[in-house]
Amino acid sequence: MRCNILIKSSLLKGLSRKILNKIGLNSRHSKVVSEMLVRADERGVWSHGIVRLPVYVQRLNKNAVNPKPKLLFNKISYGLFYLGIFNGLGLRSVKYEIILCIHLS
Repeated sequence: MRCNILIKSSLLKGLSRKILNKIGLNSRHSKVVSEMLVRADERGVWSHGIVRLPVYVQRLNKNAVNPKPKLLFNKISYGLFYLGIFNGLGLRSVKYEIILCIHLS
């Protein structure tokens, strides 16, 4: 049986932020990850939306992901950059990557 339930995005963001904070992400990173998960759902990309939260929780709980990685940014050549996230959550670094690319363009 399929059940469609609508949940306000603000409520979903808040709940996922609390969950991510509880398992080790700082408040800034949990906010970014929560916003990106909910935004994916809002855009209809459900495979990359809030459905990923239990996977992230499981990986963080098993120490398969680093909750506090240091990001390493390296300029390789004109227009080519490298961002090392050292086993951190990819969503956490995406916003940073976009901001850097816009700044450097």
